[in-house]
Amino acid sequence: MPQAIPSANNGSGYGSKKQVQEVETRYGRLQVVDPENDLISRFLATYGEWGSCETRFVAANLADGAAVADIGAFLGTFGLGVAGLRPLRALCCVEANSSTFPLLHHNIAANKPASLEAAVALGAIVGPAGDLPGEASMIPGNAGSFSLATAADDNRVAIPVAAHHMTLAALRQEHGPFDLIKIDVEGLELAILRDDQEFLETCDTTFWLECNEVPGSLDLAEFLLDRGFSLFYFAFPATTADNFKKAEPVDFPYGYEAGLWATRGTAPVMSDNLRVAGCILKPVKSREDLRLALWMTPHWAPATWVGRSHQETVALAAHSLLGERLEDYLVAFVPDGSSRPWSPPLPITLQQQIDDQKIQIQALDTDLILEREKTSALAEQCATVKAHLENTLKEARAQKILLVQEREQAATYATTVTKQLDDLAKEARASKVMLAQERDRATHVIQSQASQLEHLHAQLNDTLSERERIVTHANNLTAINEGLTLEKDALLQERERIVTHANNLTAINEGLALEKDALLQERERIATHANNLTAIHEGLALEKDALLQERERIATHARNLTAINEGLALEKDALLQERERIITHADNLAATLDELTREGQALRREKEQLRLEAAALQQREANLTHQVQTLSGQVAGMYHSTSWRVTLPIRLLSRLLRGDFKELKRLYARKRGMSSRPIL
Repeated sequence: MPQAIPSANNGSGYGSKKQVQEVETRYGRLQVVDPENDLISRFLATYGEWGSCETRFVAANLADGAAVADIGAFLGTFGLGVAGLRPLRALCCVEANSSTFPLLHHNIAANKPASLEAAVALGAIVGPAGDLPGEASMIPGNAGSFSLATAADDNRVAIPVAAHHMTLAALRQEHGPFDLIKIDVEGLELAILRDDQEFLETCDTTFWLECNEVPGSLDLAEFLLDRGFSLFYFAFPATTADNFKKAEPVDFPYGYEAGLWATRGTAPVMSDNLRVAGCILKPVKSREDLRLALWMTPHWAPATWVGRSHQETVALAAHSLLGERLEDYLVAFVPDGSSRPWSPPLPITLQQQIDDQKIQIQALDTDLILEREKTSALAEQCATVKAHLENTLKEARAQKILLVQEREQAATYATTVTKQLDDLAKEARASKVMLAQERDRATHVIQSQASQLEHLHAQLNDTLSERERIVTHANNLTAINEGLTLEKDALLQERERIVTHANNLTAINEGLALEKDALLQERERIATHANNLTAIHEGLALEKDALLQERERIATHARNLTAINEGLALEKDALLQERERIITHADNLAATLDELTREGQALRREKEQLRLEAAALQQREANLTHQVQTLSGQVAGMYHSTSWRVTLPIRLLSRLLRGDFKELKRLYARKRGMSSRPIL
């Protein structure tokens, strides 16, 4: 049975008196973990609630008298919140963290609403059949991150778990049925549902499931859609302005939680109050719908954005995107003494960045299309193999049905033959009994007749003796002789009658002999029929051997199908790994894009600095050119009054600065000509 701890203050860990505190909340007076060391406990102490929008949404879409299972109940805020808004028939809260379970047990027992008919708190792991780890992990300072799916590492600490383990099916059988099953187990949701897949195919139960920003949430949505569920995405802020303690929400501004509502009933509705609070409700028809819904859900923003209008929020987001700060926005004086460089208007800058990102996105889309084509090819191959596998399974099922029908027909025929054999055996036994009775009766008649014949022979002997005595006295007794003659005639008639009767007995005996022959023929026919039945039985035995061989062949085929299925599973794992690699590659590309963006900004700043330096150099060059030209003019004025020996170096310098090399050649030639003239 699941562990049941009667008191929240008798254990170690979070259940110890030293760390447990009681706070007043929307759900009653709850025992919580030390608020200084736990995130959700701090929210309960500060705002008096956690995720109240979630409980309002769930309660609004439940019927009165519903039964709710809360798997991953933690401190019981969800179950108590729903039960406080909607009268429930039953509430079953399950928690696998053995450290916080005592708190859950106390909170449910102490704050159970009067409208709740029955409530139970279980310390147990709800998970798929098989071995589960003996400990879980959590992020330090957030007991709500307790997870059996993630091992302890540098960022997570190990936590002991409940000793009892049960599947979702076992929970339903022991404490169900449930109208709503809420599962928040940090990554094990899909494994729990897959373990109870047969129930999910036809059940009318509604599921409320945690939905985080991880690929596993997309897998969970795809699994539920494939089972025929209607799926809806609901996201809600962790805190609102109308919280229980009316405290100003400053923790995790725009921090949203989300879940999936899976149902085969009517679509859920969202009240106007939840819409005003900023909640989001969207239908999910595909994996891509959920991915876009998660992308469009806010999960964090600076605290200064809270309470801003839509336009102000967009402006702040744009400034943050460009790396601009209010401290130096439109400020002409810069502390380092340099002038503030001119920047193009914000729309132009944004559009330029958008255009650059579009080019990069197009390149990424091209790579993604190629990867999708590869994935589509693999998916087509998988679909072909799957179709072949399904056809093979259908053929196996058809052969199995034919085999069962043939077995039934063989069993029916064997039953019929056995019945016929029994009937023939009964008839043979009855005929044998009748024959024995007839033989006994005939023997008795013959013995009776023989006794009568012996008696008559004895009488005849006596009569003959008397006749001899009478013949001796015949002469004297004629009258007596005549009487004896008459008596003799009577005896002769009697003898004829006896002979006739003996003939009749002989005919009867012959008839019995014929009947015996007929019975013998019947016995031979029965023996022949028994031989035929033996042959049929042997044929059935051969057919049974053939059916056993066929069953062995089907079993071999099933093993082959299992091997194919395992191969498909391995191929699916490879595809999933390939998808993870693509996602990792996309993340690397995004990181590279960010790095290139930063480098581009640095290059633009460096370009602007170089442009300013080039302008300064041009100004200096212009000033120097003006000075050279002024000096050249002064030198030219002095040329006519000064000897060429004095002015020539200055003229040469002027020509050199102007780059007039032809003039320098002419001056040099003139100098040579003047030097070659004779001195007058």
